[in-house]
Amino acid sequence: MRRIRLVAWTPVLLLAGLGALTAWLNHAVQSGGTKGPSDLSSPDIVVEELTAIKYNPDGTRRYSLKAKRFEHRPDEDSTQLMDPVLTQYHPRESELTVQSRHAFVSSDANEVEFTGDVRIERAPDAFSGAVRLDTSYLKVFPDQGVARTNKEVVITGDNGTLKGVGLEFNNRTRQMRLESRVRGHFKNPRTP
Repeated sequence: MRRIRLVAWTPVLLLAGLGALTAWLNHAVQSGGTKGPSDLSSPDIVVEELTAIKYNPDGTRRYSLKAKRFEHRPDEDSTQLMDPVLTQYHPRESELTVQSRHAFVSSDANEVEFTGDVRIERAPDAFSGAVRLDTSYLKVFPDQGVARTNKEVVITGDNGTLKGVGLEFNNRTRQMRLESRVRGHFKNPRTP
C-alpha cells in the first residue's frame, strides 16, 4: 500500500465543497442569515459512493480507493470511510486489496486504521500463490508498506491456514510475523 493522501482526492473534495457551499448559501439567503457557528464534531465534507484513483508519474495506477461514504471531521482533522476497499498496484509487487467495514485516516494520512471484518488479499505472483488475511482490526502505515494488529489473525494460503494473535506484515519484503498463540494446518502441495 502506498500513500493515501487527501491531495489525491482534491478534485472530489473540491466538488463536494462547492456543492456544500452552494447549499449553505442557498439556505443562508432563504433563511435571512446563519444561526451561529456549526458543530465542529459534525463532518464538514461528506461524499457518498467515493471512487478515487491515484496515478504514478508514468500514468500507471498507484492505488484506488472506493467507499460507500467518506466523511471529514474538522475537530480531529481526520477522515472516516464506510465500507472502504483500497487496492494497491505496483509493477514489481503483487496487487494488494484491503477492505473492512470502517477506516479512519489520520490528518497527515500516514496511518490508516481498518476496523470490522478486515480482509487483506494479495494476488498470486511468480513466487507465491494468493494469500488472504482476516482480522478485526488493522493499522496500516502506507508509506512503509507495513500493517500491524494486536488482534487474532487468520492467514489462508493455497497450502493451509495459519492462526495467531498479533501480526506485523510487510508487503515489500513479503514477511509476516505472528506474535503469539500461533497454530496452523498445512498440506503437502505435492499430495493430490
